Order: sequence, then C-alpha cells, then structure tokens
Amino acid sequence: MKAATRKRAKGPAIAKAPRAASGRLTAPQRELLVRLDHLRSATREIARAYLANLEHDIMELREPVASAKTPDGNKATLRAINRMADVVDDLALKPHKGRRSDLKRVEKAIRTLHRVVSKQGTANSGSRR
Repeated sequence: MKAATRKRAKGPAIAKAPRAASGRLTAPQRELLVRLDHLRSATREIARAYLANLEHDIMELREPVASAKTPDGNKATLRAINRMADVVDDLALKPHKGRRSDLKRVEKAIRTLHRVVSKQGTANSGSRR
C-alpha cells in the first residue's frame, strides 16, 4: 500500500520552446533559434582564435628561453629565467572548471613573461658593445 501512495520524484524541468496552437514554431522563434545557432558558432570561432593567440604567445616565449646563452653564468640571464619559472609556478589554475578567470591568469602571466624577456633583451643588447 505504501508504494502506491508515494509521489514520483520529479527530474530536472526541461523547458520546451513555446509553440503555436498547431504545435509548430512561430516565425520569431525560428528566427531566434537561427540567431542563437549563429551566436554559438561565433563563440566557438572566437574561443578558437583566442586559444590560438595564447598558444602562439607561449611558443614565442620558448625561443628566447631555449636560446639564452648562459655558459659564463650570466647572472642577469639566470635571474630572468628563475623569475619566469616563478611566474609559471605561481599560476593556480583549475582547467577542469573551464573558467574565464583561469584564462585571464594565463594571459596575465604571458604578459609578465614577455616583459621579463624584453627587459632581458634590452639588458643584453646594451652590454654587447
């Protein structure tokens, strides 16, 4: 008897698009759905381009680090490399959450790394006389 009186647990409510009396989508609904599909594809394209730019910036940073000449133990170069390593190590990322704040942190770190590289480059070019 008890099983018959239990209420059925409701699942998550799924909102259905309002339809005309005949059950078909109205013209404004169809237009909005097309616009939303376009927005979705534009968002994907923006995200791909943004990611490609970040990856390109990171690859640009690899070249000066790999080609840094430190055979004589140039202290300024070693300091710059250590500073860059600290910046990367200090990143607290949670990529599984997919948050924009992580992307902002990565972008800020890349800007900092570029500043370190550019300062190192100007320091090295000034001492090559």
